[in-house]
Amino acid sequence: MKVFSSLRLKLGVIVVLLSLCCPSCSDLDQKPELTETDNRSGIKATLEWGRLASFPKSARDLVVTTEGNMFTRSFRVSFSAPKEDIARWTEESPGLRETQPEKQNSQRKFVIKPGGGAVYAEVVIDDATNQVRTYVAWS
Repeated sequence: MKVFSSLRLKLGVIVVLLSLCCPSCSDLDQKPELTETDNRSGIKATLEWGRLASFPKSARDLVVTTEGNMFTRSFRVSFSAPKEDIARWTEESPGLRETQPEKQNSQRKFVIKPGGGAVYAEVVIDDATNQVRTYVAWS
């Protein structure tokens, strides 16, 4: 019984020390809010790594998500825009022009040859909802 009590105490101390040294480890579900600078940086990397034209001026509901650590970084950017603007953006984007999409129902998925040292880039366009989702990754 003493062994378990001692082990439990040691584990408790380790957990407390980890939470003090690494506050983000204590609440893994909490996502930090991105600043405007973070958003611009994520959009810039997405455009470079995906070899994409600037997003349409009519883009709305723009969401930027950053993932990774000091060894990897990935960005997810999504937006909605009128069908004509998405078509124009697709034509102006070298990464999309050079790729034949995989079609599934109303979605077209472009797996792009990435640029800027990235290892992966893709764009999914949902023609039913006029929503665009991008994902780029660097490692």
